[in-house]
Amino acid sequence: MNAPAKKKELINWIDQLDNPDMLEAIDSLKNSSQSVAWDDLPEETKVGIIKGHRDIKEGRIHTSEEFWDRIHKRVSS
Repeated sequence: MNAPAKKKELINWIDQLDNPDMLEAIDSLKNSSQSVAWDDLPEETKVGIIKGHRDIKEGRIHTSEEFWDRIHKRVSS
């Protein structure tokens, strides 16, 4: 399906929605795709981002596969 047809389909689907939770989820998705200025971020978010960048630079990273392997081991033990 091409982009214009998909847009029309989604618009029609959203127009028929009555579920406030679903509408809120769609609105959150829309808002999350918009850029946010660094200065507008909460301080704890900035700290987390900076810590994450430091972890990457210092090699404290894991692949998704490693993460899920650890989770499965903890759950199954």
